[in-house]
Order: sequence, then structure tokens, then C-alpha cells
Amino acid sequence: MATCRAEKRAERGADLNSSINSIFQLSWSDDSEKDWLLKKLLAMKRQTMNIRLMKQSKFVLLKDDHGEPIGWGGLDLSLKKDYPEMFSLYLDPQYRKFNLGILLELARASFLTNHGIKLAYVRMTDDDTSADLLTKRLRSKFYSRVNPLELDQDYVEMCNSCELYNQKCQKQVFLKFNVEAFVEQTVAEIGSIDGNLPKHFRLIRTSEVVSIASGDQNAQTHMWRSYRPLWIQS
Repeated sequence: MATCRAEKRAERGADLNSSINSIFQLSWSDDSEKDWLLKKLLAMKRQTMNIRLMKQSKFVLLKDDHGEPIGWGGLDLSLKKDYPEMFSLYLDPQYRKFNLGILLELARASFLTNHGIKLAYVRMTDDDTSADLLTKRLRSKFYSRVNPLELDQDYVEMCNSCELYNQKCQKQVFLKFNVEAFVEQTVAEIGSIDGNLPKHFRLIRTSEVVSIASGDQNAQTHMWRSYRPLWIQS
């Protein structure tokens, strides 16, 4: 039993070192990669409504050093111009310990900022699968819940076109994302990516300690805790 645990620790250590030494790439998907994403989302039994209906939607891809996608996030500015939307955020569980989901968010948010957009919208389902992500978002200062009655009903009713509607997705949640505030804090911590992709980076450890003064309303929670990206100049 002890040998088995030691082997598992060694495997985790090898995976960790491999991830730290990897050179990752952030890039925008091309048409063939969007086709691959559609098939991947179907295989994962995740919603494909956005990628099917939003023909001008964009996906930011996170790739490992073999060029394989390990995460992605979609956005669209065209279908409902009053409701710029972010959707389909995914990161391989193996890499979630490195805060790389925040980097996908930054790439999308920077693109929105470059287009003069300060607020974006996110639709989620309130279920056990999404509970952790929903809780994290609502605990942040960047996301807030929106009453669907306050939204354009054409936008709300887009959920009817989703294959998960009233099936896996029994309860819809509408969120507003403060793009401007998110970009401001993230850029202060790790630097700007300006939405200009592709970009390459390595992960580096940081000794930064999160400290929030008790009762200090102005205290900042640092999002990058154990690791942060080191950008590689091309």
C-alpha cells in the first residue's frame, strides 16, 4: 500500500514537472478547429447551441507543447449586439491547479476590452456539475447574478435552442461579467496580452502570499497564487 502511494506521488510529481516545463500557446481557433470543437463538445455532452447558432463566434484555445488543445473559451459579439456573451469555458482537469482558466478568461476579456465592451453576459445551469464554478464566480467581484426578467426576452429564450434545455439544464442562471474590472486586476498581476494572439508562455512558481487585511474594504485578492505565466517573446 505504501509503495502504491509512493508511486502515485511520483507520477503526480512527474506530471507537475512536465507541466511547469511545458511551453503553452494561446491562440484563436480557425475554422477547422471550430469544427473539431463542435465534435468535441458533442462527445462531452456539453451544449453546442452557441457554436451552432453564432456563426461569427470566436474561441480562444490553450494548447500544450505538443499543440494539443487542453482548454478553450468561446465568445460572440454579433448575434445579440446588446448582449456580448462568453460561453463554453473548459480546462482539462489536470491543468486546473495552475489557474489557467483565468488566463483563458483574460484572453477573452482583453478581446472584449479592445472592442470597447465593459460588460459581458454568461449563461449557466444551476446543477451539481456547475456548482463549484458558479460559486467561485459569484464570490468574485467580477460576476453578478441577473434576473432574467430584466433581460431582453429574445436573449433569454435563446436557451430554448439548446439541446440541454429542460433536460440536463433544468435551471438557467444569467450572469453579468465586469470585463473592465477583471482585466484591470489580472493585468496588474501578470501583464497584458491585449487580445493579440497567438502568444506562448511557461508556468513559473510564485511565492506571492494572499493576504487580506481584516475589515479592509480596499484589500485585493490575488488571483494568481502558486503559479503564473512567463510570456515568451516571439
